[in-house]
Amino acid sequence: ALSNGSSVPVPTPEESKKVAALASPPGRRTTSSKLLGSPEPMSSPPGLECTVPLPLSSPLGNTARASPNGSPQPTASPSALCKGSPQPGAPQSSGVAHVLASLANFSEESRAGIVRAGGLTTLVQLLREGAPDVRAQAVSAVFNLLQGSTDNQAAWVEAGGIVALVGLPWAATSATEVRSSIARILGMLTKASRASATAVAEAGGSAVLIRLAQDSDPVARSHAIFALRSLALCSGACKAAVVRDGGISCLVRLLQHGGDEIRGYAAGLLSTLVDGNAQNQAAVVAEGGVTPLVNLAAFGSPDSSRRAASVL
Repeated sequence: ALSNGSSVPVPTPEESKKVAALASPPGRRTTSSKLLGSPEPMSSPPGLECTVPLPLSSPLGNTARASPNGSPQPTASPSALCKGSPQPGAPQSSGVAHVLASLANFSEESRAGIVRAGGLTTLVQLLREGAPDVRAQAVSAVFNLLQGSTDNQAAWVEAGGIVALVGLPWAATSATEVRSSIARILGMLTKASRASATAVAEAGGSAVLIRLAQDSDPVARSHAIFALRSLALCSGACKAAVVRDGGISCLVRLLQHGGDEIRGYAAGLLSTLVDGNAQNQAAVVAEGGVTPLVNLAAFGSPDSSRRAASVL
């Protein structure tokens, strides 16, 4: 009852059902929507075409297919995305990068479809010329495509992907997850084969990894150090590139200021760099690396202590 004594009319059950149906968002009608003639939600038919959710702002998100629970699921196929790559500065490039990243994380079939459709070339273009947010999405797509696939890793090298990845402006890597993904991608490639490791070194990848080894993110740091070790183990030329780009001074700083785990990783890489190389051994001494190595050998964890002792 209202304060003036009048009463509010109560809707009938039938009227309540109609109001609830009208209030339900599109694609999520309640069973009462049958009264208004709304279509039943339909499930996606089985097949190789991948269905991924897209943001409402995506230029590709206006073609929707209902999922089994009735919510709209915008769809895109790899061939449609990669055929006629968008201009990197165009608004739709952000949508393409987002969808490729989603598809690459969706299934093995969708990853294969991206590669068959020329998606690697599209991603190289987006890395080279895209806006920072586009490049971040492209890095995510590359990581998902390369992880666990030696074929895709080799194809990425062949497509010029290492040069594009190493050449990213640092402003495009401001997000922590982007930097850690770059370190992990380069780590995959340095371990994949001698050829891909050499390509990383020739593209200037050791300098990028040394910078990532000093990153504030521990994940990026550890993956960068492991990638540098794989690079140094590849060949004498790759080892020389790590030293030339400042690897020894970087590692000594980590020994002086890092936590136990990072100091252990740094000592392991130093062990690789100084093994059988008197010049690199002298460089460690000149950089002041002996004292932190002695401290780590004496007081570090068993693994860290063992690695430090191997350098000494």
